[in-house]
Amino acid sequence: MDLQQILLDAGLNVDGMNDATKQKVLQTLSISLYDRVGFRLAEEVDEQVLAEFNRLIEEESPKAFVVLGQAVPNLEQIINEVAKELVDEYNFIQS
Repeated sequence: MDLQQILLDAGLNVDGMNDATKQKVLQTLSISLYDRVGFRLAEEVDEQVLAEFNRLIEEESPKAFVVLGQAVPNLEQIINEVAKELVDEYNFIQS
């Protein structure tokens, strides 16, 4: 799952940024997206699934969201909603 593309699809405005700045923004917001999705899902999954997700995130494994997807059928919808909220906040601050 490409979180940077999800952020761009959610309307992240990186027009006019040089490549280094764009990558830094995308990396920072991807980390925030991981965190926010984790917090939101903490209420929906048991501790074992959450612990496995956190372990895989620490390893930067793409399997992290596979584990969650098995436990949360609407995971993609949740990720898109959280990405949209995050992007809206970022774009507001930048305007």
